[in-house]
Amino acid sequence: MWPFAPLRKHEAYIGASFKSPSGRSLALERDDYFFLATDTQGLLAHLAREPRASGAQVHFDEPFEGATRDSDQLLLTASGIKCR
Repeated sequence: MWPFAPLRKHEAYIGASFKSPSGRSLALERDDYFFLATDTQGLLAHLAREPRASGAQVHFDEPFEGATRDSDQLLLTASGIKCR
């Protein structure tokens, strides 16, 4: 089940403002387009919980440099991890 509910259903915002960690910002506004915001941290946490609940291991900050097939498994080149 999706654990997130929209704050306001069917409400679109005509303008959006983006701010970087350095303090620089960019404002966008269009009459013929709208912008949607996401709880990215919550979404990624949810997407990581689902495979973990099924017994999978989730690894972060692992570069993907390629994989090779080893019988019925894949061997991840950078980390040496085997997976199905």
